[in-house]
Amino acid sequence: MVLSRFLLNPKDIFIFKKLLIVGFSLIFIGAVLWTQVSNAIIVQGDYHRSGLAVHFVITGFVLIWLPLCKAVFNQTQNFSFIHNILLFWSKNTTVIYFIQWVLYGWGILIFGCELLTAPVSLFIGLGMCLLSHALTMIFVKLKEKYQ
Repeated sequence: MVLSRFLLNPKDIFIFKKLLIVGFSLIFIGAVLWTQVSNAIIVQGDYHRSGLAVHFVITGFVLIWLPLCKAVFNQTQNFSFIHNILLFWSKNTTVIYFIQWVLYGWGILIFGCELLTAPVSLFIGLGMCLLSHALTMIFVKLKEKYQ
């Protein structure tokens, strides 16, 4: 929300360069803290409580991710199919997330959590993404029809 003011102005390329610089700087600081600083000084945490270094890395990643998404979106304007898919996903993020949440929840019950090999899990994950996209398209069309 803080960055939306800047992201809505597509001509201000300077802000995207600044975001990349700040993002890489935060990742560097986080990596240094993560690898060099004693665990007694800055707690690394565990799976449920990430430490300060991890927060630096995650924030840096987000600040890099936003300009990269913007660049991909701008580059796909000539390819209307890809551009339309990105617009569709952006517009229906909550619906896609909910459908994926249900599909993965039921998928774990049906296929098991740790019973599959990595390649099989990868193909099931890709299948779930395609299925969630198709179900979201159906949901959106039904929603538009009955509104």
